[in-house]
Amino acid sequence: MTTLYNTTPRSWIKAALLSSFMFSATAFAEHEDTSNLENANEFSELRDLNIPEHLPGLALSDLGQTEHFVEHVTKSFTGKHGTETTEYFLVHSTDLKGRMNLNIRYKEENLKHRKGLLKEIEKLAMTEYKLRQYASTYDKSSLQVDQNNDGSATVSFNYSKFALPQDLAFFRFMQVKMTVRNGLVKEMVITNNQPFKHDLGRVNKYRQVLKLEVLDTGEYVIKHKEVNATGTCKGHACELDMEIKPVAFYDNAAGAIIKDQQLLSEMSDPRVREENVKLENVLPFFGDTLRRKGIDLPKPYGFSMAYRGQETNFDFTSFSVFGLSPALLETFFDPEKTHAVVNTESFTLRGDAYILPFWNVFGLVGKLNVDADVQAHFKGIDQCFGLVVGEKCLGEYIYVPSGDFNVPIHLEYDLLGAGTTLSIGYKNLFASLTGTVTKTKMNGADDWGGSIFTAQPMLGYQFQQQRAQVFIGAEYQGYDDYMTGTVRFQGIEMDYNVGIRSQRWAGLIGFNKELDKNFNVTGIINVGKDRTAATLNVGYRF
Repeated sequence: MTTLYNTTPRSWIKAALLSSFMFSATAFAEHEDTSNLENANEFSELRDLNIPEHLPGLALSDLGQTEHFVEHVTKSFTGKHGTETTEYFLVHSTDLKGRMNLNIRYKEENLKHRKGLLKEIEKLAMTEYKLRQYASTYDKSSLQVDQNNDGSATVSFNYSKFALPQDLAFFRFMQVKMTVRNGLVKEMVITNNQPFKHDLGRVNKYRQVLKLEVLDTGEYVIKHKEVNATGTCKGHACELDMEIKPVAFYDNAAGAIIKDQQLLSEMSDPRVREENVKLENVLPFFGDTLRRKGIDLPKPYGFSMAYRGQETNFDFTSFSVFGLSPALLETFFDPEKTHAVVNTESFTLRGDAYILPFWNVFGLVGKLNVDADVQAHFKGIDQCFGLVVGEKCLGEYIYVPSGDFNVPIHLEYDLLGAGTTLSIGYKNLFASLTGTVTKTKMNGADDWGGSIFTAQPMLGYQFQQQRAQVFIGAEYQGYDDYMTGTVRFQGIEMDYNVGIRSQRWAGLIGFNKELDKNFNVTGIINVGKDRTAATLNVGYRF
């Protein structure tokens, strides 16, 4: 006897399918607020030396200066094709709501290969924009004060290994030395204590020297800045030199403070071109408000690819075929001794975006392969169809022994889905709740099936130095108590309705690891009474 299913029960797919686990919660945790890792008292040592709390941030970013200022930048890069020098102006301004604006002003002859160099300049500007949030991230335990013979003091410290996000993590290799004379910081020198990777390549030696001065308003500004970096770029030795000079500062109380009239006149030449650098993203909404408070957020957009394998066990509770009553069918088949083992594999591509800092939405497409093995129990037939006289059957006597038989199934489906995640975090802890709705369509079919709902609440902890997270939680897969479809038996098609029983909830445990500033990998294991699963996801954020 051969039985073939030409439609897989939709509820099997519901129970077997978790096509794409939502990883936005771990992404949120990767970039959760770390500014509170050290408490406010950590600056007491600097205050005792009359050093403003924000001053360490100038080593990270020029944007820690006044709200409005102009700088002149000379950049020299030596690589495989020789030395190339460019010059440009950076015009910084801040509106009444605290939003920053940055414009690049340049002469055509001073900015060769304009398109590529403008992108590089924008990257540098964006890096400084992010770095300004981390003025408070120096390592308190590394702070050291040495008195010099000339009456000055040298204050040295390192930046925290924990607080910087992945794309700025190279600053954890930096150490800073401040020279303090007569109660004023005159110079800051930043050097690296080991090689590190950067967008330009591998940096072996890095040195940044900042000469500082105090305006009449009492505010520290950069008087002169030099950067030198040597290393390897695309397999060849390279060197970067930058010189930054202040042109003018604009203060609401003191007005315009001109530092270099000649450069200011050059910048004001109407032949000088201007490009705006977009520092603030549209998404997530209110994201820049949090960034200005020192809270870093995940990159707003992401793509990921996921593979999931799952095995689910079902018990049967009733049968109905051809509209026949369950009582009649159960004369021959025992639902309590019939069960199915369903194996599914899903491959999905997902895109997502943060609408709010704690709210992510996503859509997904993919393929689903279903392999099911129905192990049915036939009660057997031992019956006389006719008149029975004594022990003799005067009609047709049918005897079929009882036993089990297997019905194998293999089908392939397309799938579409959408979902959302809500996340919260506090220091190293985070929690999230994700809901996903998915539809499937069997290959060759015209219509999409019903909706499949999954939910995943979870709690996690992040290891900042390792840039990794671990989490535990649960997974709910919603499906009906009955599965329906069409069965073909000896060329005859018939509808069926079968009752099933299986646990909806299963536990989960997983990890997420940042590979670099854009890529991450996530793995999850699910274990429940009636199902087990494993998921692997590789994601890219931008």
